[in-house]
Amino acid sequence: MATSTLTRRLEARLDTETDDMITRAAQLLGRTRSAFVVETVRDAAARVLGRRDVTWLDAEVFDAMIASLDTADPAPALAAAARPRASKPR
Repeated sequence: MATSTLTRRLEARLDTETDDMITRAAQLLGRTRSAFVVETVRDAAARVLGRRDVTWLDAEVFDAMIASLDTADPAPALAAAARPRASKPR
């Protein structure tokens, strides 16, 4: 976590079981409850935001996509557009 002044506050309402789980988990890791919650929520947020920029493909689909990029497409419509046009006088 960046070393900056901590000025923001996050509050949440918890049931007893969740509160106890957070306390036990923080103790097992030797962290304060606050540090544990902040680190855990930050990691979860990073994963969610990271998924926005990542596309997961099966290996077979990825290989097919790469192969298709390596194969030239004749693109006949583009070839026709590249021919010089005859101009008509107005």
